[in-house]
Amino acid sequence: MELPNLKCSRCEKEYNSYNGLAKHATRTHKVTPADLQVEVYHNSIWPTCACGCGEKLEFGTSTPGKFAKYKGLHFQKTREGGFQTKEGLKKSAQTRRERFASGEIVQYNKGKKESELYSPEVIAKRLAANKSEARRGKISKALKGKEKSPEQKDKLAAISRDYWSKQENRDAQRERRVEYMSTSQTKKQSKLEQLFQQMLVALDIDFINQFSVQGYCYDFSIVNKNILIEVDGDWWHCNPELNINPIYESQQHTTEHDKIKNKVAADNGYTLLRFWENDIKNNRKEVVCQLLAYL
Repeated sequence: MELPNLKCSRCEKEYNSYNGLAKHATRTHKVTPADLQVEVYHNSIWPTCACGCGEKLEFGTSTPGKFAKYKGLHFQKTREGGFQTKEGLKKSAQTRRERFASGEIVQYNKGKKESELYSPEVIAKRLAANKSEARRGKISKALKGKEKSPEQKDKLAAISRDYWSKQENRDAQRERRVEYMSTSQTKKQSKLEQLFQQMLVALDIDFINQFSVQGYCYDFSIVNKNILIEVDGDWWHCNPELNINPIYESQQHTTEHDKIKNKVAADNGYTLLRFWENDIKNNRKEVVCQLLAYL
């Protein structure tokens, strides 16, 4: 291809060969080889795949030093019956199904758990990718305007029915819990709660014991304040400051229950204060300061 111009577009220097211009542009102006190729040979328009897919070509992958005509195996899209054509992909899928059915090839991961195939780091990375906004947006864009098959519609309807059935069960359970908490006798105070109650009395703070919000019982509620208080035992609630991890089922249940109570309090406009057993017993001055700061 004849070069239209061997003059540097940035400083007007002239060169007798493309190589001379390339050395100057990359060293002096930090121009990448790909950008210079586009500027000189393609009128500053980045070339796209010749199959018509519209994807930009990658510089120097299959043809070192310049752009290839097609991206990857996209040239097959231009051949009748080629692999990348609709007919070719359909035929290839049918061949794979037949080979699997005959036992000629076997699925390598069949019957294996994900933990047997990938490291924990790879599994975590895959989960993060599956939950990413970019992936959800890409799937949504690909499916936009496409008619769902009868099988997909039936599956979505079944999922919807199952969801609302579970939702109704949760609502019914919540109502029963609220009714139980409002009519049954409140639980017996622990020694830690009694100790904290003595602090509230000494500070002349009006409070209510065992205050219920949507069926969830909180240790204390401050009168005329949207403040709830929970006093947490170090072992049962796994105090992170003492490096206590939830290794027992009872601990795991308690920590999960704490998260639910946090959300219930926030959803109902309450500020929930949590005080650890170790602080109540050994750092009472700091606990009092934190409490008074909210009052």
